Amino acid sequence: MKKIIKLFLMTVLLGLAIVTLSACADWELPYVDADAEGYTVSVRFDANGGMFAGTNNVYVVDVFNPATAKKNAEGKAEIALIAPDDSRRENNAFEVSNTGYFLAGWYQERTLRTDENGNALDADGNLCSASGKPQGYVYGGRWDFETDRLTVDPNKTYSSQENVLTLYAAWVPYYTYEFYALNATTGQFELYSTQQMMELTLPEWNQSTGKIDMKRFPDLNGKTFDKAYTDATMTEELTGKIGGSIDYEKGIANAESIKVYTTWLEGDWFKIYTAKQFYDNSRLGGNYILCADLDFSNQVWAPTLAKGEFKGTILGNGHKISNVKVTQSDSRQEAGGLFGKLHASAKIENVTFENLTYIVTGSISPNGASFGLLAGTIADGAALTDVQISGALQIDAAKLIDEFGLDIYDIGLLCGEGKYGEISTDGITCTLTNNDANKFALTVNDDKTVTLTATTNGTN
Repeated sequence: MKKIIKLFLMTVLLGLAIVTLSACADWELPYVDADAEGYTVSVRFDANGGMFAGTNNVYVVDVFNPATAKKNAEGKAEIALIAPDDSRRENNAFEVSNTGYFLAGWYQERTLRTDENGNALDADGNLCSASGKPQGYVYGGRWDFETDRLTVDPNKTYSSQENVLTLYAAWVPYYTYEFYALNATTGQFELYSTQQMMELTLPEWNQSTGKIDMKRFPDLNGKTFDKAYTDATMTEELTGKIGGSIDYEKGIANAESIKVYTTWLEGDWFKIYTAKQFYDNSRLGGNYILCADLDFSNQVWAPTLAKGEFKGTILGNGHKISNVKVTQSDSRQEAGGLFGKLHASAKIENVTFENLTYIVTGSISPNGASFGLLAGTIADGAALTDVQISGALQIDAAKLIDEFGLDIYDIGLLCGEGKYGEISTDGITCTLTNNDANKFALTVNDDKTVTLTATTNGTN
């Protein structure tokens, strides 16, 4: 059975492409038809050990009609070539690939690679006798598809079966990247991953999500990428894309392995620009760098934070978190505020919490419950630095007092239990709601705790 693939290119290319298996000489090739139609000038693309469209031993031939090509000042036909995998070919584009290698370009010449003594070298530049790999090539005449033109005499007789030009794919082996991470305990860099690839794009912060995009960079469990360096002394920081040096004149690589030295932040870190980003990335162990003011007027506060124990970090950079409203409605809740609890490892600095509202509606915790505008409890060791807070603490008298009693709660303007250092409570108000007939009274003590008592009209 004869297998012939004959694909016409875009008309602006003045040609058609012939794809055929070079190893099958008994196949009927469409050169006769091409010549009959005037497409007598041919250019052959040799995958040179690679594959076209995932198939071995295949080459691509483009044929052109010199009579209809654009002429230069000397009357010569100038033909613009298009790479086999160029998207302008649309459905006639042919992906070219070679496992473990990347394409340096298409070249007009190739010679076997040797050292100064004539010894055969592989594609990495190592002696073939030592590596066991086949001999590589050195290339010349790299074709620039943007500026180079194939020039032919339109009056000369050509045959499409005799290629005017052959372009060879130059393959460069993937670089071996060695990734080292700084051990904070020993102060030494330790190898944690090895990968082979063409080039490496360093992680970047995604402003739309607040997360760091690792690209293909290998991550470390429980850590967030910080910086990368070229050496263990951390004198030269890497940015953007990194890769080995390629000698494009010869189509060979000048580096076989690349070492990357990295530093990491403990935990999950996020750079936050919007209230929604903060909500989407809210977690009790999260670490946040605020890059803008966060207005929660149209965004709910994460219940996970309002009920749980926050162990992470918020670095405010002078920004505000404003217009947050939280209603405590879970009768099983033991502590609540903007944060349920602040763990000893929690760190909040250089941020203003403005116009917060926390509504306390009670808890039936057998051990009582703690509430405050910032947190129910603040553990010893929690670091609160350059923090300002304003807002309203509202206590639902009907539910909190009538149903559950007066003596099982610890309530404070800022927190029910714990110390909060130099944070001012002057901007915090505390009121009773649903206090029918003024049955209950509220007193803010000198230590900023809140005492609830029954009036003469009420009952204990």
